[in-house]
Amino acid sequence: MIIVDNSVLSFLYQLDNGVPILPFYTNKLDEELVHLSFYLKCLAENTFMTDIRDHNREAFGLYKLLLED
Repeated sequence: MIIVDNSVLSFLYQLDNGVPILPFYTNKLDEELVHLSFYLKCLAENTFMTDIRDHNREAFGLYKLLLED
């Protein structure tokens, strides 16, 4: 399961399942969905990956942000 949201609070108790994105405010140059689509395609095509949470943990490092003072 993957949780995509612009607020980490939405998946605070499931950090490894979360994919953070930048908020969208009518910016016509916004490419966040393009980046998200690329990331999800890479996850889907990686046949060697056994657990998406491991990849998300490495890709986003959200626990490091949580544990910083």
